[in-house]
Amino acid sequence: MGTRWTAAWIGAVMALFFCGCSTVEDRLRESDLTLTELESRMRKATDPEGNFARSRTYGMLQDISIPRFLDDPDEYLVEVKFEWPDKFSLITYQENKPVSMWCSDGKRGWVADYKARTVKVLEGPELRRMLVTSQIGNPRESYGKIFPQVEVFLCDNEDGRFYRIDCRGEGPSSPFSIYVDAKTYLIRRVKFDLPVGSGRMNYDARIIRYEMREGVMIPMFTEIVQNGERQEGKITSYRLDQEFKDLDFMPPVF
Repeated sequence: MGTRWTAAWIGAVMALFFCGCSTVEDRLRESDLTLTELESRMRKATDPEGNFARSRTYGMLQDISIPRFLDDPDEYLVEVKFEWPDKFSLITYQENKPVSMWCSDGKRGWVADYKARTVKVLEGPELRRMLVTSQIGNPRESYGKIFPQVEVFLCDNEDGRFYRIDCRGEGPSSPFSIYVDAKTYLIRRVKFDLPVGSGRMNYDARIIRYEMREGVMIPMFTEIVQNGERQEGKITSYRLDQEFKDLDFMPPVF
């Protein structure tokens, strides 16, 4: 994970379980780079010294702000822990108290609701979705290994020129689209529109600014529109090779 996703991935995981789309019109044409060539340039852009590639774990904190009309914004803190190859946890706090947790030990997955004091075991499509999502940002993995169908296009819109990577799961579905800056090879946008239960989930994250942390380019500021609701994300801490325990990737016991 890490360098390819961080802030954008946090919102994606939240959206996958809770459920804004852009009006930007994309003009697509054939890519001049293969997926392998593009991913190689992305790795060099985000991890130029190979620091992340050599790491075993990372931890991250992100502040999430949801503006409210004529009121103070809702403020959340999101804590992410990841251990190679596929253990992760994502805990959301409000007023220093845990609200929810998404976690996986690499084979199983859970969603915990601290207020309701419940833990849901993820199975079938929900579990596969969580495990696939956890690999989307892993620079050691190729999108072509994660998704059955992947296409790369050159894309022009009012925001500029990008490489658009469209990833699809099994069966007919709208793509999980990743927009890569055609000059810097940094991800600038992630969006998708997926069915969830009896409804749909619309998600659009734009990475506003990157900064170098521990030799890794981190998306420090992100603007997200989720089901029409605007959110702002700011990463406040990012550390490689933190020490974690197996219990860090397990749900709470109520």
